[in-house]
Amino acid sequence: MKYVLDSNVALEWVLPESDSAKAIRVREEFFKPAEREECELLTADAKLVAILQGAFPFITFLASLR
Repeated sequence: MKYVLDSNVALEWVLPESDSAKAIRVREEFFKPAEREECELLTADAKLVAILQGAFPFITFLASLR
């Protein structure tokens, strides 16, 4: 899956957080060829997800990744 990242995910690359390992894994996937369409917005911002996910189902919460 390809994502468009918000700044909260990037912060988890450098600031130790509970989902930092997931954020780093996503960063490593970045260097593989990326699609220009049908991607998801990956965010670590719980408020953003709560407010917008109903209207924009392509928003994925970082904590929900396996």
